Amino acid sequence: MARATTKQPAKEQPAKTAKPATTKPAADTGVGIKELAATLGRTPKSTRASIRRLRGGAQVGQGGRYRWDSTEDPDFKDLVSKLSSSKEEATT
Repeated sequence: MARATTKQPAKEQPAKTAKPATTKPAADTGVGIKELAATLGRTPKSTRASIRRLRGGAQVGQGGRYRWDSTEDPDFKDLVSKLSSSKEEATT
């Protein structure tokens, strides 16, 4: 004899909640590697490589980010002058 099957009601799944989007910290103000690269006329990737080569592989800033308060920051100006001179030496 054939067995009669009864369909069980589907279990209700709990509603899925959206995960919050991951964003950069709100404290990201000031000048970063993109602005430095634009000042030097380079790509951000080559600028980061030049900074690492210049500083012996040392990272700066929290989480390895390169951040300065403004383009008037003494460290920013110092890097611009050093990287500009190293670019001129590399092309000659």
